[in-house]
Amino acid sequence: LKPDYNDALNNIMSTLFVAMAQASESSSPEVLSTHFDQLVKEVPEPEKPAIENAEIVSELQDLENVVALVGTGRSGSLHFHSLFDGHPDITTIPGPFFKGFFHPDTWTKLRRSFEAHDWRELLTERFSDIYEILFDARSEKPVPGNPMDGQLGLSAGLTTLGADRDRFLQLDRQAFSQNLLSLLDNFKMMDRVTFFKLIHIAYERTLGHTNNKKVLFYHIHNPNFIEAAHFIKSFRKARFIQIIREPVQSLESWCMSKLPTEFRKDEYKTWDSTYQKVLEKCLDKIFNMLVTKFLSTRHPAFSCLPLKTVRLEDVRKNNRDTMLDVAQWIGVEEHESLYKPSFQGHDYWGTTKLSPQIVGSDQANIKRKVGILFSDKDVLILNTLFYPERVFFGYKVEDEASFRDDLARIEPLLDEPFDFERLLCGNLPEDQLEQRTKGALINMRHFIKTKWLYLKNHST
Repeated sequence: LKPDYNDALNNIMSTLFVAMAQASESSSPEVLSTHFDQLVKEVPEPEKPAIENAEIVSELQDLENVVALVGTGRSGSLHFHSLFDGHPDITTIPGPFFKGFFHPDTWTKLRRSFEAHDWRELLTERFSDIYEILFDARSEKPVPGNPMDGQLGLSAGLTTLGADRDRFLQLDRQAFSQNLLSLLDNFKMMDRVTFFKLIHIAYERTLGHTNNKKVLFYHIHNPNFIEAAHFIKSFRKARFIQIIREPVQSLESWCMSKLPTEFRKDEYKTWDSTYQKVLEKCLDKIFNMLVTKFLSTRHPAFSCLPLKTVRLEDVRKNNRDTMLDVAQWIGVEEHESLYKPSFQGHDYWGTTKLSPQIVGSDQANIKRKVGILFSDKDVLILNTLFYPERVFFGYKVEDEASFRDDLARIEPLLDEPFDFERLLCGNLPEDQLEQRTKGALINMRHFIKTKWLYLKNHST
Protein backbone atom coordinates (compact mmCIF):
# COMPACT_ATOMS: atom_id res chain seq x y z
CA LEU A 1 0.00 0.00 0.00
CA LYS A 2 2.84 2.35 0.81
CA PRO A 3 6.22 0.93 -0.29
CA ASP A 4 8.21 3.82 1.16
CA TYR A 5 6.67 3.61 4.66
CA ASN A 6 9.93 3.67 6.62
CA ASP A 7 8.57 2.64 10.01
CA ALA A 8 6.98 -0.48 8.52
CA LEU A 9 10.16 -1.36 6.62
CA ASN A 10 12.21 -0.96 9.78
CA ASN A 11 9.80 -3.15 11.77
CA ILE A 12 9.98 -5.90 9.13
CA MET A 13 13.78 -5.88 9.40
CA SER A 14 13.60 -5.83 13.21
CA THR A 15 11.32 -8.87 13.22
CA LEU A 16 13.77 -10.74 10.99
CA PHE A 17 16.62 -9.64 13.23
CA VAL A 18 14.99 -11.05 16.38
CA ALA A 19 14.13 -14.24 14.51
CA MET A 20 17.79 -14.54 13.57
CA ALA A 21 18.77 -14.20 17.23
CA GLN A 22 16.44 -17.10 17.97
CA ALA A 23 18.10 -19.04 15.16
CA SER A 24 14.98 -19.42 13.05
CA GLU A 25 15.92 -21.35 9.93
CA SER A 26 13.76 -19.03 7.81
CA SER A 27 15.62 -15.96 9.11
CA SER A 28 19.27 -16.88 8.87
CA PRO A 29 21.95 -14.15 8.66
CA GLU A 30 22.00 -14.68 4.89
CA VAL A 31 18.25 -14.02 4.60
CA LEU A 32 18.54 -10.90 6.73
CA SER A 33 21.54 -9.61 4.76
CA THR A 34 19.67 -10.14 1.50
CA HIS A 35 16.75 -8.05 2.75
CA PHE A 36 19.08 -5.36 4.07
CA ASP A 37 21.08 -5.22 0.82
CA GLN A 38 17.82 -4.72 -1.05
CA LEU A 39 16.88 -1.96 1.38
CA VAL A 40 20.18 -0.19 0.64
CA LYS A 41 19.71 -0.57 -3.13
CA GLU A 42 16.27 1.03 -2.95
CA VAL A 43 17.62 4.16 -1.23
CA PRO A 44 17.81 6.89 -3.89
CA GLU A 45 21.28 7.97 -4.94
CA PRO A 46 22.28 11.24 -3.24
CA GLU A 47 22.14 14.23 -5.57
CA LYS A 48 25.34 16.23 -5.38
CA PRO A 49 24.91 20.01 -5.66
CA ALA A 50 27.28 21.89 -7.94
CA ILE A 51 29.98 24.08 -6.40
CA GLU A 52 32.86 26.09 -7.83
CA ASN A 53 34.69 27.15 -4.64
CA ALA A 54 37.87 25.03 -4.84
CA GLU A 55 38.70 25.47 -1.15
CA ILE A 56 35.34 24.12 0.01
CA VAL A 57 35.45 21.36 -2.61
CA SER A 58 38.74 20.22 -1.05
CA GLU A 59 37.30 20.30 2.47
CA LEU A 60 34.27 18.29 1.39
CA GLN A 61 36.41 15.71 -0.39
CA ASP A 62 38.53 15.22 2.73
CA LEU A 63 35.40 14.42 4.71
CA GLU A 64 34.61 11.43 2.49
CA ASN A 65 36.76 9.50 5.00
CA VAL A 66 33.98 8.74 7.48
CA VAL A 67 34.32 6.42 10.48
CA ALA A 68 30.99 5.62 12.16
CA LEU A 69 31.09 4.59 15.82
CA VAL A 70 28.59 1.95 16.90
CA GLY A 71 28.14 1.06 20.57
CA THR A 72 26.42 -1.68 22.49
CA GLY A 73 24.63 -1.17 25.79
CA ARG A 74 26.99 0.20 28.47
CA SER A 75 30.09 -0.57 26.41
CA GLY A 76 31.77 2.79 26.98
CA SER A 77 31.04 4.25 23.56
CA LEU A 78 31.06 7.85 24.84
CA HIS A 79 34.35 7.34 26.67
CA PHE A 80 35.79 5.87 23.45
CA HIS A 81 34.34 8.75 21.43
CA SER A 82 35.91 11.30 23.78
CA LEU A 83 39.39 10.01 22.90
CA PHE A 84 39.01 11.27 19.33
CA ASP A 85 37.66 14.71 20.15
CA GLY A 86 40.53 17.19 20.00
CA HIS A 87 42.63 15.28 17.49
CA PRO A 88 43.84 17.87 14.95
CA ASP A 89 43.00 15.64 11.96
CA ILE A 90 39.56 14.50 13.13
CA THR A 91 36.28 16.39 13.10
CA THR A 92 33.62 15.02 15.42
CA ILE A 93 30.60 16.41 17.19
CA PRO A 94 30.37 15.18 20.81
CA GLY A 95 27.70 12.68 21.79
CA PRO A 96 25.27 10.66 19.66
CA PHE A 97 23.29 13.79 18.75
CA PHE A 98 23.10 12.83 15.06
CA LYS A 99 22.10 9.19 15.50
CA GLY A 100 18.92 9.77 13.45
CA PHE A 101 20.28 12.31 11.01
CA PHE A 102 20.19 9.97 7.99
CA HIS A 103 16.64 8.82 8.55
CA PRO A 104 14.79 10.22 5.49
CA ASP A 105 12.19 11.85 7.71
CA THR A 106 14.91 14.05 9.24
CA TRP A 107 15.88 15.61 5.91
CA THR A 108 12.18 16.07 5.11
CA LYS A 109 11.88 18.15 8.29
CA LEU A 110 15.03 20.13 7.52
CA ARG A 111 14.98 20.98 3.82
CA ARG A 112 13.12 23.92 2.36
CA SER A 113 12.17 24.72 -1.21
CA PHE A 114 15.26 25.86 -3.04
CA GLU A 115 13.05 28.18 -5.09
CA ALA A 116 12.73 30.42 -2.03
CA HIS A 117 15.31 33.19 -1.96
CA ASP A 118 15.91 32.67 1.79
CA TRP A 119 16.13 28.86 1.78
CA ARG A 120 19.63 29.04 3.34
CA GLU A 121 18.40 31.07 6.31
CA LEU A 122 15.38 28.80 6.71
CA LEU A 123 17.50 25.63 6.58
CA THR A 124 19.98 27.01 9.11
CA GLU A 125 17.24 28.15 11.47
CA ARG A 126 15.38 24.86 11.22
CA PHE A 127 18.52 22.84 11.89
CA SER A 128 19.41 24.99 14.90
CA ASP A 129 15.92 24.54 16.33
CA ILE A 130 15.82 20.76 15.89
CA TYR A 131 19.35 20.30 17.20
CA GLU A 132 19.12 22.79 20.05
CA ILE A 133 21.17 20.44 22.23
CA LEU A 134 24.22 21.09 20.05
CA PHE A 135 24.34 24.61 21.48
CA ASP A 136 23.41 23.74 25.07
CA ALA A 137 23.76 20.16 26.35
CA ARG A 138 21.30 20.95 29.13
CA SER A 139 18.47 21.12 26.60
CA GLU A 140 15.79 18.47 27.09
CA LYS A 141 14.46 18.86 23.56
CA PRO A 142 14.61 15.45 21.82
CA VAL A 143 16.50 14.98 18.56
CA PRO A 144 15.65 12.68 15.63
CA GLY A 145 16.29 9.03 16.44
CA ASN A 146 15.80 9.65 20.19
CA PRO A 147 19.24 8.37 21.24
CA MET A 148 19.55 7.30 24.89
CA ASP A 149 15.78 7.71 25.44
CA GLY A 150 15.79 11.46 26.04
CA GLN A 151 17.66 13.78 28.45
CA LEU A 152 20.55 13.22 26.10
CA GLY A 153 23.06 15.71 27.50
CA LEU A 154 22.54 14.56 31.07
CA SER A 155 22.47 10.84 30.20
CA ALA A 156 25.64 11.17 28.12
CA GLY A 157 27.57 13.01 30.83
CA LEU A 158 27.85 16.15 28.71
CA THR A 159 26.55 18.43 31.46
CA THR A 160 29.30 17.52 33.95
CA LEU A 161 32.50 18.28 32.05
CA GLY A 162 35.75 19.87 33.24
CA ALA A 163 38.10 19.33 36.15
CA ASP A 164 35.41 20.30 38.64
CA ARG A 165 32.56 18.75 36.63
CA ASP A 166 30.84 22.12 36.51
CA ARG A 167 30.95 22.72 32.73
CA PHE A 168 28.39 21.76 30.12
CA LEU A 169 28.84 21.29 26.41
CA GLN A 170 27.91 24.44 24.52
CA LEU A 171 28.41 26.20 21.22
CA ASP A 172 27.77 29.77 20.14
CA ARG A 173 24.56 29.42 18.13
CA GLN A 174 24.80 32.78 16.40
CA ALA A 175 28.42 32.25 15.35
CA PHE A 176 27.65 28.73 14.13
CA SER A 177 24.70 29.99 12.10
CA GLN A 178 26.85 32.68 10.49
CA ASN A 179 29.54 30.12 9.60
CA LEU A 180 26.99 27.71 8.17
CA LEU A 181 25.30 30.45 6.15
CA SER A 182 28.65 31.53 4.77
CA LEU A 183 29.22 27.97 3.54
CA LEU A 184 25.70 27.63 2.13
CA ASP A 185 26.17 30.81 0.10
CA ASN A 186 28.34 28.74 -2.26
CA PHE A 187 25.41 26.52 -3.26
CA LYS A 188 22.20 26.96 -5.25
CA MET A 189 20.69 23.84 -3.68
CA MET A 190 21.60 21.39 -0.94
CA ASP A 191 21.50 17.65 -0.22
CA ARG A 192 21.73 16.01 3.19
CA VAL A 193 25.19 14.45 2.64
CA THR A 194 26.82 17.76 1.76
CA PHE A 195 24.85 19.47 4.51
CA PHE A 196 26.09 16.91 7.05
CA LYS A 197 29.68 17.75 6.07
CA LEU A 198 28.99 21.49 6.15
CA ILE A 199 27.63 21.16 9.70
CA HIS A 200 30.98 19.72 10.77
CA ILE A 201 32.98 22.38 8.92
CA ALA A 202 30.85 25.15 10.50
CA TYR A 203 31.25 23.50 13.90
CA GLU A 204 35.05 23.51 13.60
CA ARG A 205 35.12 27.12 12.42
CA THR A 206 32.93 28.15 15.35
CA LEU A 207 35.45 26.56 17.71
CA GLY A 208 38.24 28.51 15.98
CA HIS A 209 39.77 25.51 14.20
CA THR A 210 40.98 26.45 10.74
CA ASN A 211 42.90 23.40 9.50
CA ASN A 212 41.26 20.94 7.11
CA LYS A 213 40.30 17.64 8.73
CA LYS A 214 41.18 14.23 7.31
CA VAL A 215 38.51 12.16 9.04
CA LEU A 216 34.87 12.69 9.97
CA PHE A 217 34.22 10.63 13.12
CA TYR A 218 30.48 10.08 13.39
CA HIS A 219 28.85 8.65 16.54
CA ILE A 220 25.99 6.84 14.83
CA HIS A 221 25.32 5.04 18.15
CA ASN A 222 22.77 2.25 17.52
CA PRO A 223 21.17 3.01 14.15
CA ASN A 224 17.96 1.29 13.15
CA PHE A 225 17.86 -0.38 9.75
CA ILE A 226 16.48 2.62 7.87
CA GLU A 227 19.09 4.97 9.37
CA ALA A 228 21.90 2.51 8.63
CA ALA A 229 20.78 1.88 5.04
CA HIS A 230 20.57 5.60 4.21
CA PHE A 231 23.93 6.28 5.86
CA ILE A 232 25.60 3.51 3.86
CA LYS A 233 24.13 4.82 0.63
CA SER A 234 25.36 8.31 1.53
CA PHE A 235 28.94 7.24 2.34
CA ARG A 236 29.89 4.13 0.37
CA LYS A 237 33.54 4.46 1.43
CA ALA A 238 32.77 4.80 5.14
CA ARG A 239 33.86 2.32 7.82
CA PHE A 240 32.28 1.13 11.05
CA ILE A 241 34.10 0.93 14.35
CA GLN A 242 32.34 -0.86 17.18
CA ILE A 243 33.18 -0.73 20.88
CA ILE A 244 32.23 -3.79 22.95
CA ARG A 245 32.56 -4.97 26.54
CA GLU A 246 32.31 -8.36 28.28
CA PRO A 247 28.68 -9.22 27.42
CA VAL A 248 27.28 -10.33 30.79
CA GLN A 249 28.97 -7.51 32.71
CA SER A 250 27.72 -4.89 30.25
CA LEU A 251 24.24 -6.44 30.19
CA GLU A 252 24.00 -6.16 33.98
CA SER A 253 25.20 -2.57 33.89
CA TRP A 254 22.71 -1.78 31.15
CA CYS A 255 19.84 -3.36 33.09
CA MET A 256 20.78 -1.40 36.21
CA SER A 257 20.66 1.82 34.22
CA LYS A 258 16.94 1.25 33.62
CA LEU A 259 16.00 0.55 37.26
CA PRO A 260 14.89 3.16 39.79
CA THR A 261 17.88 5.11 41.13
CA GLU A 262 17.14 3.99 44.69
CA PHE A 263 17.16 0.28 43.79
CA ARG A 264 19.52 -1.80 45.98
CA LYS A 265 19.57 -5.57 45.61
CA ASP A 266 20.28 -6.27 49.29
CA GLU A 267 17.46 -3.97 50.42
CA TYR A 268 14.81 -4.72 47.83
CA LYS A 269 12.99 -7.69 49.38
CA THR A 270 9.28 -7.01 49.10
CA TRP A 271 6.91 -5.97 46.36
CA ASP A 272 6.13 -2.29 46.47
CA SER A 273 3.03 -1.41 44.50
CA THR A 274 4.47 2.03 43.82
CA TYR A 275 7.05 0.42 41.54
CA GLN A 276 4.77 -2.16 39.93
CA LYS A 277 4.42 -0.39 36.60
CA VAL A 278 8.00 0.83 36.70
CA LEU A 279 9.33 -2.70 37.18
CA GLU A 280 7.00 -4.16 34.58
CA LYS A 281 8.44 -1.68 32.12
CA CYS A 282 11.96 -2.47 33.32
CA LEU A 283 11.50 -6.20 32.72
CA ASP A 284 10.23 -5.53 29.22
CA LYS A 285 13.26 -3.33 28.57
CA ILE A 286 15.58 -5.96 30.02
CA PHE A 287 14.16 -8.56 27.65
CA ASN A 288 14.79 -6.20 24.72
CA MET A 289 18.30 -5.56 26.03
CA LEU A 290 19.01 -9.29 26.18
CA VAL A 291 17.96 -9.71 22.56
CA THR A 292 19.87 -6.60 21.51
CA LYS A 293 23.02 -7.79 23.29
CA PHE A 294 22.90 -11.08 21.39
CA LEU A 295 22.49 -9.20 18.12
CA SER A 296 24.90 -6.32 18.70
CA THR A 297 27.79 -7.78 16.73
CA ARG A 298 25.59 -9.14 13.92
CA HIS A 299 24.03 -6.03 12.39
CA PRO A 300 23.68 -6.66 8.63
CA ALA A 301 25.12 -3.20 7.97
CA PHE A 302 28.49 -4.63 9.03
CA SER A 303 28.52 -6.77 5.88
CA CYS A 304 28.24 -3.66 3.69
CA LEU A 305 31.21 -1.64 4.97
CA PRO A 306 34.53 -2.50 6.67
CA LEU A 307 34.29 -3.03 10.43
CA LYS A 308 36.78 -2.88 13.27
CA THR A 309 35.66 -4.11 16.70
CA VAL A 310 37.49 -2.80 19.78
CA ARG A 311 37.16 -4.11 23.33
CA LEU A 312 36.64 -1.54 26.07
CA GLU A 313 38.93 -3.64 28.27
CA ASP A 314 41.81 -3.05 25.84
CA VAL A 315 41.09 0.68 25.68
CA ARG A 316 41.30 0.76 29.50
CA LYS A 317 44.14 -1.69 30.19
CA ASN A 318 46.31 -1.37 27.11
CA ASN A 319 45.45 2.17 26.16
CA ARG A 320 48.51 3.20 24.18
CA ASP A 321 48.90 0.11 22.00
CA THR A 322 45.16 -0.12 21.38
CA MET A 323 44.71 3.52 20.45
CA LEU A 324 47.80 3.50 18.22
CA ASP A 325 46.34 0.53 16.38
CA VAL A 326 42.98 2.30 16.02
CA ALA A 327 44.61 5.55 14.87
CA GLN A 328 46.56 3.68 12.21
CA TRP A 329 43.39 1.96 11.00
CA ILE A 330 41.54 5.29 10.85
CA GLY A 331 44.44 6.94 9.05
CA VAL A 332 45.65 9.59 11.49
CA GLU A 333 48.89 10.18 13.40
CA GLU A 334 49.39 9.62 17.10
CA HIS A 335 48.28 12.57 19.23
CA GLU A 336 48.01 13.16 22.97
CA SER A 337 44.22 13.51 22.67
CA LEU A 338 43.98 9.75 22.00
CA TYR A 339 44.87 9.09 25.63
CA LYS A 340 42.76 11.71 27.37
CA PRO A 341 38.94 11.61 27.45
CA SER A 342 37.63 15.10 26.76
CA PHE A 343 35.10 17.06 24.74
CA GLN A 344 35.91 20.58 23.52
CA GLY A 345 39.00 20.47 25.75
CA HIS A 346 37.05 19.72 28.95
CA ASP A 347 37.64 16.52 30.92
CA TYR A 348 34.99 13.89 30.25
CA TRP A 349 34.01 11.81 33.29
CA GLY A 350 31.17 9.74 31.92
CA THR A 351 28.23 8.66 33.99
CA THR A 352 27.45 5.33 35.66
CA LYS A 353 25.36 4.08 38.56
CA LEU A 354 27.63 1.14 39.41
CA SER A 355 31.11 2.65 39.67
CA PRO A 356 32.45 6.03 40.74
CA GLN A 357 32.70 8.50 37.92
CA ILE A 358 35.88 7.56 36.14
CA VAL A 359 38.33 9.22 33.80
CA GLY A 360 41.40 8.23 31.82
CA SER A 361 42.53 4.61 32.17
CA ASP A 362 40.61 3.99 35.42
CA GLN A 363 39.49 0.35 35.32
CA ALA A 364 36.87 0.32 38.08
CA ASN A 365 33.97 -0.46 35.78
CA ILE A 366 35.62 -3.33 33.88
CA LYS A 367 37.02 -4.86 37.08
CA ARG A 368 33.63 -4.87 38.77
CA LYS A 369 32.43 -8.40 39.50
CA VAL A 370 29.02 -9.28 38.12
CA GLY A 371 26.46 -9.68 40.90
CA ILE A 372 24.93 -6.26 41.50
CA LEU A 373 21.68 -7.55 40.00
CA PHE A 374 22.37 -11.07 38.68
CA SER A 375 22.68 -14.11 40.99
CA ASP A 376 25.21 -16.92 40.51
CA LYS A 377 22.49 -18.93 38.76
CA ASP A 378 21.70 -16.02 36.43
CA VAL A 379 25.39 -15.62 35.62
CA LEU A 380 25.77 -19.33 34.84
CA ILE A 381 22.85 -19.22 32.40
CA LEU A 382 23.96 -16.01 30.71
CA ASN A 383 27.62 -17.00 30.48
CA THR A 384 26.58 -20.24 28.81
CA LEU A 385 24.25 -18.57 26.34
CA PHE A 386 26.92 -15.99 25.51
CA TYR A 387 29.68 -18.62 25.25
CA PRO A 388 30.29 -18.22 21.47
CA GLU A 389 30.62 -14.42 21.78
CA ARG A 390 32.86 -14.66 24.84
CA VAL A 391 35.20 -17.08 23.06
CA PHE A 392 35.21 -15.23 19.74
CA PHE A 393 36.14 -11.88 21.33
CA GLY A 394 38.70 -13.36 23.72
CA TYR A 395 36.79 -13.09 27.00
CA LYS A 396 37.01 -16.84 27.59
CA VAL A 397 39.35 -19.63 26.52
CA GLU A 398 37.58 -22.13 24.31
CA ASP A 399 36.52 -25.26 26.21
CA GLU A 400 33.91 -27.24 24.31
CA ALA A 401 33.58 -29.99 26.92
CA SER A 402 32.92 -27.53 29.73
CA PHE A 403 30.47 -25.65 27.50
CA ARG A 404 28.55 -28.88 26.85
CA ASP A 405 28.42 -29.58 30.59
CA ASP A 406 27.08 -26.08 31.26
CA LEU A 407 24.41 -26.48 28.57
CA ALA A 408 23.21 -29.62 30.34
CA ARG A 409 23.31 -27.89 33.75
CA ILE A 410 21.18 -24.95 32.69
CA GLU A 411 18.55 -26.91 30.73
CA PRO A 412 16.25 -27.55 33.74
CA LEU A 413 16.63 -23.89 34.78
CA LEU A 414 15.25 -22.44 31.57
CA ASP A 415 11.59 -22.94 32.52
CA GLU A 416 12.09 -20.91 35.69
CA PRO A 417 12.38 -17.13 36.03
CA PHE A 418 15.82 -15.66 36.44
CA ASP A 419 16.58 -14.73 40.03
CA PHE A 420 16.71 -11.07 39.03
CA GLU A 421 13.15 -11.40 37.69
CA ARG A 422 11.99 -12.75 41.05
CA LEU A 423 13.86 -9.97 42.81
CA LEU A 424 12.27 -7.24 40.71
CA CYS A 425 8.86 -8.76 41.36
CA GLY A 426 9.40 -8.69 45.11
CA ASN A 427 9.69 -12.48 45.30
CA LEU A 428 6.05 -12.93 44.36
CA PRO A 429 4.61 -16.47 44.30
CA GLU A 430 5.21 -18.28 41.00
CA ASP A 431 1.56 -18.12 39.93
CA GLN A 432 1.57 -14.32 40.17
CA LEU A 433 4.82 -13.60 38.35
CA GLU A 434 3.54 -13.72 34.79
CA GLN A 435 0.34 -11.90 35.72
CA ARG A 436 2.35 -9.03 37.21
CA THR A 437 4.83 -8.76 34.35
CA LYS A 438 2.53 -9.43 31.41
CA GLY A 439 4.35 -10.86 28.40
CA ALA A 440 7.92 -9.97 29.27
CA LEU A 441 8.67 -13.19 31.14
CA ILE A 442 6.95 -15.38 28.56
CA ASN A 443 8.95 -13.76 25.76
CA MET A 444 12.20 -14.08 27.68
CA ARG A 445 11.55 -17.74 28.43
CA HIS A 446 10.82 -18.50 24.78
CA PHE A 447 13.87 -16.60 23.61
CA ILE A 448 16.45 -18.26 25.87
CA LYS A 449 15.04 -21.76 25.31
CA THR A 450 15.25 -21.32 21.54
CA LYS A 451 18.78 -19.96 21.92
CA TRP A 452 19.75 -22.90 24.15
CA LEU A 453 18.41 -25.42 21.63
CA TYR A 454 20.36 -23.86 18.78
CA LEU A 455 23.57 -23.87 20.85
CA LYS A 456 23.00 -27.51 21.71
CA ASN A 457 22.65 -28.42 18.04
CA HIS A 458 25.29 -26.11 16.54
CA SER A 459 27.54 -24.87 19.40
CA THR A 460 27.58 -21.39 17.89
